[in-house]
Amino acid sequence: MQTPLQSSYTYPITEGGNIFLKTNNFSIKVFPSDSQEISINIFANSNIPQLVIDEYFKAITEADSLRLSSEFPGRTWGRIEIQLPKGMNVLSLSTDNAKCEVNDMNVKLLSCSTSNGKIAITGCCAEEIEILTDNEKVVLDDVSARSANIRTSNSKIEIEDSHLDNIDAKTSNASIVLRSSRKGVSLTSNYILNTSNGKIDVCMAAEEGFEHMVDAHTTMGGIDINLKNLTYAVDKKNVGMQSDVQIKSENFDTASNKISIKANTTNAPISIANI
Repeated sequence: MQTPLQSSYTYPITEGGNIFLKTNNFSIKVFPSDSQEISINIFANSNIPQLVIDEYFKAITEADSLRLSSEFPGRTWGRIEIQLPKGMNVLSLSTDNAKCEVNDMNVKLLSCSTSNGKIAITGCCAEEIEILTDNEKVVLDDVSARSANIRTSNSKIEIEDSHLDNIDAKTSNASIVLRSSRKGVSLTSNYILNTSNGKIDVCMAAEEGFEHMVDAHTTMGGIDINLKNLTYAVDKKNVGMQSDVQIKSENFDTASNKISIKANTTNAPISIANI
């Protein structure tokens, strides 16, 4: 019978520092604390008899950085919970075959990488967000960032109630759903959304004084655009035919404030509208 194992660690860390964590087969959960230290709880399950967590977990301090890593043997899995100061410079998390969850953090760079695991970012503020997984869902909820680069496959990308100046999101065989407004730092925003066999559904807050350009492509689906100063519709009813729309508002070329949206999918509709 498997015996659950647990080990805890505490290291000094101040706001503005860098955290790097690399593991595998362990889920990661991060949330903030008021303490000037990082607290780590590791919960492990293993078929290896008499496994000692301390032998496989390492922490290396480098100036303002803390590098954490684990190299557990096969047939070992579990979760790592991390509590640290709310404001950090870099928060980089990497695992495999497990989910990654970050809550209520303020960072300059937030990077989450896994495979076959969900990535969920909630209540976070960042300059830049990088997300990489496959075969699992990506969820951003109440997130603020200058840019978000998101990659997955065979699963949905869902962005809710967020403030993002620039988005580059790509998946396959699933939908991309975006409910967002701009963070408001950049005068020009670019949204690049790519998938296949799934709808693209975009709802954006209307921006006063901003002009829009849309470049949208799909097959066997309609395209509906209903933005400030820009309305267009293609109702594609003939099976096997392609829908292509390249359209911009009248004053787009001369405007200082612009929002460009590129949306590509297949076998599904595209809808882009103001909230």
